[in-house]
Amino acid sequence: MSAVAARPDGPGTRATAVGDGQTFTAEGFDAQVHGTWHAAIHPYVPRVTNVGFLIDGALNDIGTAMVGGFLGERGPGVPARYRRLAPGATVRIGLSERAR
Repeated sequence: MSAVAARPDGPGTRATAVGDGQTFTAEGFDAQVHGTWHAAIHPYVPRVTNVGFLIDGALNDIGTAMVGGFLGERGPGVPARYRRLAPGATVRIGLSERAR
């Protein structure tokens, strides 16, 4: 984030601004940058930056629980079924034969 990197009183002696799609290594961890702006919430609410970092290519238990909380039936939006697939698993999406 360029706003953080430009602060003269930041937490470190060096900072590098990164953006959506970029990757970098810091202290031995590989990081991938995702996002730029938060989705529009309401026409009168200004959009804010919303950037996430995927560390070493996988979510940990805390990250997985957070995603499930946001997207699942008890999430802040419209309740929806949510199921996390194991890496490499597949699922068929569409109507079942009985529902047609």
